[in-house]
Amino acid sequence: MGWTLETPEGERIDVNAWNWRPTLALLEGARVLDPALDYSAAASWLRDLRDFCHAAPHGFTCA
Repeated sequence: MGWTLETPEGERIDVNAWNWRPTLALLEGARVLDPALDYSAAASWLRDLRDFCHAAPHGFTCA
């Protein structure tokens, strides 16, 4: 699954679960841009990812 995030500053980031290393700075306030995406699923994925980053000792970069 992949989609595009748009940050509050207008930067667009292609997200792919296999190659993207998330940072909380990018996730905070970002919105999903993909007309074909189930927005509730994307929002749930982002919430889970934020929770995962907050739970840290792992290899993810969570700034």
